[in-house]
Amino acid sequence: YRPPGAGEVLAAWAAARLVHPAAEEPFSVAPGSLAVTVRGEVRLRLDGLFATQGKVAMAGEVKRFRGRPTDKPFGEGTTRMHRATGDGVLLFRTAGRRFTSLDLGPDAAYLREEALFGFEGGIAFENGRVPSSISAELHLVHLRGRGRFLLATAGDPVTVDVAPDAPLKVPLASLVGWVGALTPRVCALVEDGGVPVVVAVELTGEGRVVADPSATEG
Repeated sequence: YRPPGAGEVLAAWAAARLVHPAAEEPFSVAPGSLAVTVRGEVRLRLDGLFATQGKVAMAGEVKRFRGRPTDKPFGEGTTRMHRATGDGVLLFRTAGRRFTSLDLGPDAAYLREEALFGFEGGIAFENGRVPSSISAELHLVHLRGRGRFLLATAGDPVTVDVAPDAPLKVPLASLVGWVGALTPRVCALVEDGGVPVVVAVELTGEGRVVADPSATEG
């Protein structure tokens, strides 16, 4: 037995949940899902991938230092950055993450490696690191060129200006990245008896910092 109109109800339900990637945008963010359109080349992580459509080939990306590729993987496991090539669409679950798609424009950006989820093939990248004696090293990605990139954060990012006479300290877990002429240093935001309780990044110079207020340590 099938109730009258059951087919029409299902059709309407399915139509309301149809994923519509924007043809002109590489990254289409919708409630609960992310669609990445591949037309040529896109670099991105694979955590949260639940479907692929079309013909897309993927290969693990390696880090680049001083303009040259290395033998070190750019991330690990499903969080490793991959180079996707071909023609198709990749679908991801958001899994509690907040995705933000931005156009790099004429600016160069320094991003915390963990906050960068993907970027178009027209953007050049180079990896970097800031040594630390009190915590793990701060790993950065320098982006330049033309195209869009995708941030993955716990909540809505905010920005804070930094002036030469007013250095800014941000908890390491909250740092997303920055634009401008800033110099980073890993330090303690809070200490207890000389022991760092909250690890931070101090930024000096002139620029604008992107931070994630919703991020927490661990």
